Amino acid sequence: MTLKKDSEIIAELFRDILDTAAPKSDSGGVTEAPAPPFSEPTYAHAQPAIPRAGASAKSAKSVKDIINANYRRQLFDIFEKSGCCQMPDSVVLEMLFFYIYPEGIDTDLALALVNSFGSLTAVMNADFDTLCGFPGITRDVARFICFMREVSLRYTREQRRNAVCVEELDTLLSYCHSLFVGAHEETLMCIYFDNEMRIVASEAIANGTDSTLNVSVRTITESAMRNGSTRVALTHNHIRGSELPSRNDRTATLAVLKTLATLGIELLDHIVVSETKCTSMRGGGYLEF
Repeated sequence: MTLKKDSEIIAELFRDILDTAAPKSDSGGVTEAPAPPFSEPTYAHAQPAIPRAGASAKSAKSVKDIINANYRRQLFDIFEKSGCCQMPDSVVLEMLFFYIYPEGIDTDLALALVNSFGSLTAVMNADFDTLCGFPGITRDVARFICFMREVSLRYTREQRRNAVCVEELDTLLSYCHSLFVGAHEETLMCIYFDNEMRIVASEAIANGTDSTLNVSVRTITESAMRNGSTRVALTHNHIRGSELPSRNDRTATLAVLKTLATLGIELLDHIVVSETKCTSMRGGGYLEF
């Protein structure tokens, strides 16, 4: 099976949109009008027929509004019928932009973002300052992209947490890795379990670097009591470098382990997460539990 290129998909969508938006004659046929330039088709750049001499700016704007409205409606019709899995990354990004550009957007911006960063995922993972530095991206747009990323991550974490019963180490490793998708700084998190080893909550308890992450035993204890949990696990990420625990990681975790034990709370494990891998300090023999 041969897959269509993004430009071919774009061209087909716009042909449908222009057919729908074309003005009708009294007899029901389509009036003749100059075809828009279509050498290298893009979404919002396809222009309606050039208004006749003397036509008002208002009428020209109304024709453009019709094009934009039909274009959006067709995209959302496609989404409602089959979702967005088959849509090009640039189209999905443009549909997000519909909500912050009520009067339409230069489609080249969405396409340029995807081409520059490499994919929709890479765009969504970009930090606020990087997005603000991209030509054509305002602070409002950058903030919206970052917000959508955080909403998506929160949804994913909630879905996984509600479904996770940690009976095997691989399950815990997978869950911990999901907590740090898109992270731009090192964060220490604590995961709380019920008596059947189901995850009941997870929360960040510290941010910083490997040398400055401070573990608050009091925070862990108070949250454990609030969640009715006597079993917890720690996890933190290494933004750059190995998934292996550092000397600071081992020293701090041993101290937390001993302190929590005196309070009747069991520290099950400490998972160290890199960009692509995870290490269990318990399973790796880095600590004597």
